[in-house]
Amino acid sequence: MESAMIKRQFSVFSFQFSVLLLAALLLAGPAWAAENAFIQKSDGWYAPSKDPAAVLDYDLDWSAWLGTDTISVSDWTVDSGLTSGAQSNTGAVATIWLQGGKAGETYNLKNTITTKGGRIQVRRFKITCRER
Repeated sequence: MESAMIKRQFSVFSFQFSVLLLAALLLAGPAWAAENAFIQKSDGWYAPSKDPAAVLDYDLDWSAWLGTDTISVSDWTVDSGLTSGAQSNTGAVATIWLQGGKAGETYNLKNTITTKGGRIQVRRFKITCRER
């Protein structure tokens, strides 16, 4: 009998926790979405924010635009104050490593690719540094 009562109390607790978690997620809106997702705002595209002390890689997936073509050259331009590290591409994804920045500052980044088919395309986005 005591075991059944404990199970029932645990079930009620689990249900209440699930309801609270669901409510928190619904209230948070897109804030709980994947941290790596780019976000479009009224003034442009934004990469996920970074802490000034973090050293992170950012991927720009060109596959939807490329179709069957592939990236042969990827070049990144970064505002001063933000330090770019290694740059690479895997044929459809251009990657840059970023470090530094100042909390509260927003920086512009530009990725220019040249494809094996000879097409040239540019994407611009912003990244905001904030202490986490």
